[in-house]
Amino acid sequence: MINISLRICVLGSGSSGNSVFIGSSHTKILIDAGFSLKELTQRLLLVDAKISEIDAVFITHEHIDHVSGAGLLSRISNIPVFANISTWDAIGGSLGDLHPRIFPQDKGFHFRDFYLEPFSVSHDSAMPVGFTVNHKKFKIGMATDLGFISQPVIEKLKGSDVLILETNHDLKMLNKGSYPELLKKRIRSNCGHLSNTEAANALSKLKNGHKQNIFLSHISRENNTPFLALSTVRNKLGYKENNKDFFIHLTHQDKISDIIELTQV
Repeated sequence: MINISLRICVLGSGSSGNSVFIGSSHTKILIDAGFSLKELTQRLLLVDAKISEIDAVFITHEHIDHVSGAGLLSRISNIPVFANISTWDAIGGSLGDLHPRIFPQDKGFHFRDFYLEPFSVSHDSAMPVGFTVNHKKFKIGMATDLGFISQPVIEKLKGSDVLILETNHDLKMLNKGSYPELLKKRIRSNCGHLSNTEAANALSKLKNGHKQNIFLSHISRENNTPFLALSTVRNKLGYKENNKDFFIHLTHQDKISDIIELTQV
């Protein structure tokens, strides 16, 4: 008998909002809640989930495109919101009245039938993290806002069955684009965002030799295109149409990604 163990969907990714849904038969969580309550409700319905079924939200960092919906979501549906203490300090009272829950920095913890492990990433925020989420034999790794990928981050992400990694910009498009030079410098910096090439190089180190789903996230509308992100990663990984070892999925700002179902016998 085959049972669906996990369902994963990137509800949206980009400067307009970010949120990832991960659901098991017993637990449903969001990583980040950067959309309005109305938008989160509509997007969750597309993965056969309701706001009232969400058991917790886990925040990667305090930027508005990752937290804007968390306060109202928590108050309306009594959903706990978790972040590390430095992120809560940076959020301050901007999300309104709620009871913050704190997870430890760089230390794994259990939440119902999930085991989550936050890890430090380099981004221009108080104490930003990526996550690995483990459930039974499956591992999901995500790092969606970071200026570069250190070896410790590579080690954390290794062995992931699902990888959600930033492919923010094409460097040539960024350099030739209309952004002010100061903003370009910030994006290119070690505390900014990953280019397609940097992400592709990291993914070449993270191929695990068995079926793997890769999501390309936080694709800039101004400094990238889905085609460039996809082709850069495919070329680096040696992707072929009959490939069965890894599958590459795009994420979007205005709609949900493909829905991945991980099954076990």
